[in-house]
Amino acid sequence: MRKIQRILIAIDDEPESRKVASAALQLVEQLHAEVALVSVVEQSVIMMNNDIMGMGGIGINENASAELQIEKSWKKNFEDKHKELIDNMYVNYVVESFIVEGLPEEEVLAIASKWRADLIVVGTHGRTGIDHFLIGSISEKIIRHSHIPVFVIPTKFL
Repeated sequence: MRKIQRILIAIDDEPESRKVASAALQLVEQLHAEVALVSVVEQSVIMMNNDIMGMGGIGINENASAELQIEKSWKKNFEDKHKELIDNMYVNYVVESFIVEGLPEEEVLAIASKWRADLIVVGTHGRTGIDHFLIGSISEKIIRHSHIPVFVIPTKFL
């Protein structure tokens, strides 16, 4: 196994992501590694928000405009979250920040490859039963398809 010099930390929209970032900071400090944060705006979430907001039946142009507004809102939330983590937790580090749109498991792996990460850090919510079946486990998919080590932090224990 190669030396871990670059750690990619996946940050989602859950409050526990701050705890994941804190736990990952310990790895960054111990390994004297470079660090990057990645967050993924899920297309399915944008479309679901449209349907919840009653926009599913409006015209194509209006629907596209609404989706763009929702996407911008999600991106802004992730930008704010990254900035807060960098300014308050990773203040002593140069941190790269990636906010992309797509399927989280695919985009995290793509960014890990593009950035040449040596380790991916993800949190897991520990969903079981029907929740796990319906929602699936992003961390599980990342583990299954990753070509580099993945460090999983169970957020329910933090």
